[in-house]
Amino acid sequence: MYKSLLLIMSALLLSACGSPVVNNQTGLVETQSIYVVADKLVGYSVSLGALDNHTITRSDLMSNSLKVATSANSEFQKSDVIEIKAPQGESILELKNSTGEVVYRKTIYLSAGQKITINL
Repeated sequence: MYKSLLLIMSALLLSACGSPVVNNQTGLVETQSIYVVADKLVGYSVSLGALDNHTITRSDLMSNSLKVATSANSEFQKSDVIEIKAPQGESILELKNSTGEVVYRKTIYLSAGQKITINL
């Protein structure tokens, strides 16, 4: 009786110690985005977090500005639109034109998954 009880206890102890711990998380990745809309953005430079004085080129522009605004607002359809991935929390967004003048500078707070539009 004592041996079988000891055998059962040791089997339980060994199986509990040898089992791998499994942690699984599934869900959506919530990214924060800032959409900047202006008549002309090519040549401007943008600073936000780790993005420091990045000069905006034609390849940075969104190919379809209707992702940002609906067709009811025809001004957005004629404008240049860029999407900037932003960190969660407080950040300073600064936009400079091609001559180096600061056009927009503001401290922005973004929560998880938040997206904002800035119209210049």
